[in-house]
Amino acid sequence: MIRNATKNTVLAQRCRIRRSLFSRCIGLMFAKHMTPTVLAFPYETTADIHTCFVRHYLDVVFLNDHWQVVELVQGLRPWRFYAPKKRAMFVIELPEGTITQSKTKVGDVVNFL
Repeated sequence: MIRNATKNTVLAQRCRIRRSLFSRCIGLMFAKHMTPTVLAFPYETTADIHTCFVRHYLDVVFLNDHWQVVELVQGLRPWRFYAPKKRAMFVIELPEGTITQSKTKVGDVVNFL
């Protein structure tokens, strides 16, 4: 479960956590169904992302090492690249509209199990 602890809202009931370099690179590529995915890095980094071979529009949440939201991207289209302005330790890829529905903002604390 991915939950906004600040607003007490749920961003996703289930998620996949990708920890290895290879699995983070694959992310949601070639996936037929949109499953919320957490890309977990070993340290804070400028985690550039792409949506090549991703069939869905995405909302993306970037979290620092304190699980605080440092950056948000709404409606990232397929075949796009995004370079975040802030460093993140976790990147959460969600279905489009999730950020608005959960009222997630920069500074909120988001955790996942």
